[in-house]
Amino acid sequence: MAIMYPILVSWTFANAKLYTIPDVDLHEKTFAEAKALCSSMGDGVTLFEPKDQATLTAINEKLKTKVWVNVQQVGNSNTFQYSDGTSISSDSSFWKDGEPSSLDEKCVILTPEGKWNDVSCDDTRNVLCQKEIGMYFLLALLK
Repeated sequence: MAIMYPILVSWTFANAKLYTIPDVDLHEKTFAEAKALCSSMGDGVTLFEPKDQATLTAINEKLKTKVWVNVQQVGNSNTFQYSDGTSISSDSSFWKDGEPSSLDEKCVILTPEGKWNDVSCDDTRNVLCQKEIGMYFLLALLK
């Protein structure tokens, strides 16, 4: 299990990445608005993109709310991809039972139960941004 450490006022550290809920007023955003908000925070800041169960579990234990995941459906198929083009199987353990459930739901959220659900990209949800951290920062943090 990943250990999370509060750091720098509004960022949280987990599994060699920093995470933040950037919108101070906590207004929910559409998927496009969420991606744009994270990108506006600077180089290397992206929408939440968990690629392993430890990160998914650590973030879910901290948040327990619905947040966008940087994963989208490919065309009109039941295939989903991360922003880097890596495919996610529809039978991945990340998915909530019965999901993905609709070809019309092209975006993904993390549910309070710690599982993924496909939803409309026009829905509004909370935003969680992430930033890869460099090795020097990580070493300094661990000292």
